Amino acid sequence: LTDKASLKANFQQTYQYVHLASNTMSPLPIDSWFASNPNVTPERCRMVSLGYFQNTQNDMYAFSAETYYKKMYDVVDFKDHADMFVSDDIATQIRTGQGYSYGLELMLKKQEGRFTGWISYTYSRTFTKVETINNNEYYPSNYDKPHDLSVVATYDVLPRLHLSLNWVYSTGAPRTLPTGRFEYNGVIAPVYAERNKLRLPDFHRLDLSATFDLKTVERKGRPWLEQNLN
Repeated sequence: LTDKASLKANFQQTYQYVHLASNTMSPLPIDSWFASNPNVTPERCRMVSLGYFQNTQNDMYAFSAETYYKKMYDVVDFKDHADMFVSDDIATQIRTGQGYSYGLELMLKKQEGRFTGWISYTYSRTFTKVETINNNEYYPSNYDKPHDLSVVATYDVLPRLHLSLNWVYSTGAPRTLPTGRFEYNGVIAPVYAERNKLRLPDFHRLDLSATFDLKTVERKGRPWLEQNLN
């Protein structure tokens, strides 16, 4: 568009021959990798994206916004009450279906000066529809996390002393948990909610660090460091 602004579009089609199935109904997280075979076809994905990218005149700041839509075919998921410890053939414990995902990614980055870093935010949704699961209706995928926020900052206190901050936040992962129970012939059995209807608590983490360089290093975009070190 200009020397500092651009518009980018993308279309891609991909195939995946190694599958990952995650069981969100198990008390323990169980992930299983397995290859495509005559009973499990490769997963297919088609995705389109459109993004806008902008830098300031002095390249001090950079901003980007990108949106996407993804359609997936032959995705795999464990059937209801899958038995992972008895069955020798995992193909008997999974079902295939389709899914779609869409989202918006935003980023603001400061690239020059003693204080650098970025803030990025992603809103994304991912849904799956698999035969015999959730009454054949769409449900949140195991990887559906609507909100994801990252804040990264670095400050050069001295030419060789740098302080860093890294904070991440994301929506809790979806889970299929029991919401009740019933008794039949003296045996108590759980009653589960709809597939991935509930969620774990939201996750966030803050990391702080201090770095001291024992030897002179050249840091791109920080001329004041080079002047002080020299």
